[in-house]
Amino acid sequence: MGLILGVNCYHPNSSICLLDESGKIIFFSEEERFNRIKNFTGFPSLAFKYIENKYCNPSQIKFITINSNPFKNIFKKMFFSLKNFSLDFLNSRLNDYKKKIFFNQFKIKNKIYIDHHLSHIASSFYLSNFEESVALSIDGFGDFSSLSLAVINSNNIKIKQKVFFPHSLGIFYHAMTQFIGFNNYGDEYKVMGMSAYGNPQTYYEKLKNLIFYDEDFFYRINKKYFNFYKKNIFYPTSQGIPIYKSIFNKNIKDLIGMPRQENDLLTQKFFDLAASTQKIYEEIFFKILNKIYKNNPGQNLSLSGGCAMNSLANGKIILSTPFKNVFIPATPGDSGGAIGAALYFFYKKNKIKYKIDNSNPYLGSHYTNYEIKEIINKFDIIFQSKNINSIFVSTEKINSIAAEKISQGSIIAIFRGKMENGPRALGNRSLVGDPRQEKIAKKMNLIIKKREEFRPFAPSILEEFADQWYENCTTSPYMSHVFKVIKNQEKIIPAVTHVDGTGRIQTVNKTVNCDYYDLIKKFYHITSVPMILNTSFNDNEPIIENPHNAIEFFINNPIDYLVLENYLLEKK
Repeated sequence: MGLILGVNCYHPNSSICLLDESGKIIFFSEEERFNRIKNFTGFPSLAFKYIENKYCNPSQIKFITINSNPFKNIFKKMFFSLKNFSLDFLNSRLNDYKKKIFFNQFKIKNKIYIDHHLSHIASSFYLSNFEESVALSIDGFGDFSSLSLAVINSNNIKIKQKVFFPHSLGIFYHAMTQFIGFNNYGDEYKVMGMSAYGNPQTYYEKLKNLIFYDEDFFYRINKKYFNFYKKNIFYPTSQGIPIYKSIFNKNIKDLIGMPRQENDLLTQKFFDLAASTQKIYEEIFFKILNKIYKNNPGQNLSLSGGCAMNSLANGKIILSTPFKNVFIPATPGDSGGAIGAALYFFYKKNKIKYKIDNSNPYLGSHYTNYEIKEIINKFDIIFQSKNINSIFVSTEKINSIAAEKISQGSIIAIFRGKMENGPRALGNRSLVGDPRQEKIAKKMNLIIKKREEFRPFAPSILEEFADQWYENCTTSPYMSHVFKVIKNQEKIIPAVTHVDGTGRIQTVNKTVNCDYYDLIKKFYHITSVPMILNTSFNDNEPIIENPHNAIEFFINNPIDYLVLENYLLEKK
């Protein structure tokens, strides 16, 4: 059959996936990791170059799949464009065809365009262990739709229902994120963190004017308060940075007052707005899931799309709906569409009824000890001037040293193994610390991460101990769920417990990541606490991708140790 290349491009979170003839994912990465441009929207050329250098010659790639189809829902698009005529809006629709023009120039002859939401659904279901499932993709928009519902049996995906532009639960959340003063693409997670500090009832009744649940169509927005459907609001810069202009219009000011400007202080009003926004989102989200279950009863739910990154809501699915099992992939957002497009084409073309195991999320770039040593040598003079020592030891020894140092209050950067995929660090490109020490969280936020003080940290916990520390928890290998800490346990782990007594957990399985598991277990043997604080190895930029950047970050920040494969760097 030949190799398959899956691509998400000319859309935020550009990414690339390489699939072999047997259906195994060989490589996946977001382009931002290589070019250092957060949420990059162009073509993943550097990630593609990495594939060329490490894995294959382009001539070996027989198919290229794109997670978008410019002709999908074409009549819906045409009807809406005529009904809501504006040159600006029509120009935005032309963006759909830019991908097709680009790929017509691509050397790979077999180009396949897969519907945006179908790619999302495939990226979740085909990575799960479900034989059958209800699948829901829900986000801002893709191919003129914001939601797709599917029923899947024997690897066959059957779309049952869609929600079309301009109605979108994701757009509602994005609009409120902008109103609260966070204008960078993907800032919704900040609103989630803020919501714990607010009163959800304060603006609840007013926000119900913006969007409401609909028994037949899932949800409808009130167009009175929005302007995105009349004009193009998406303008990527020449560097590929996604820019979204204001989604809401001036009428919203009469409803909830003036929006916060980016540099204004965060007053209680905006914490209350965040809490009310989350409450509205969850209310509609759970009504959708309960209606889906009523019409399509079954234990399994595959969830994908940008909204699947709302870990607060995800943690309540089992309690709030009849679904018993929920799977959310490491890359539920747009970057994961590259994986979904490739897998959907593979299963469709080969008519395979069984699952290929692609559960491993560590699919990115990797550097050998030899490559790392060469890079370390380039820093020799700087290391001498800054009194930095480098030693080469076994992984087990490194974990023993690291566990001891973490228990004593050290912050350690980890760079080893293949880079994890998705927006969250899963132990291979992480900053870790002691969850028992609240001062560690404050230092991480204000000095190293340089971010808002209200932002919480995730606990990486040994999978078998999770239900001893968190209420009603399920496995959460990709930090996809927030759970309540069991009463009185929060006093032991203040650095990873949010103000509302919750934690967005990563359950760590020995089979999936034995080295990270071993580190946490050694920390447990020292402290009787089976978890460590984990946050991504970065500060307001994409997660660190290469050893050179890792060393520079280590030098310029108050980090005590850096693990580079089997090299341990220490500031004396």
